[in-house]
Amino acid sequence: MYLTASLFTTGGPIIFAGREAEDDVQVGLASWGIGCASPSFPGVYSRISSEYKWIRNKV
Repeated sequence: MYLTASLFTTGGPIIFAGREAEDDVQVGLASWGIGCASPSFPGVYSRISSEYKWIRNKV
């Protein structure tokens, strides 16, 4: 199955799954995509590592 960002997922989290649910780490946000789940047009994502402290403080 091919999953990617689409019109309705903008701002949604990109999660790296750990061995246990509490080990999951958010590594990015869906930025934009053309169409939905198309291998021809991969989604565009934003890395959040440089803003992680700010995000954590606000959420």
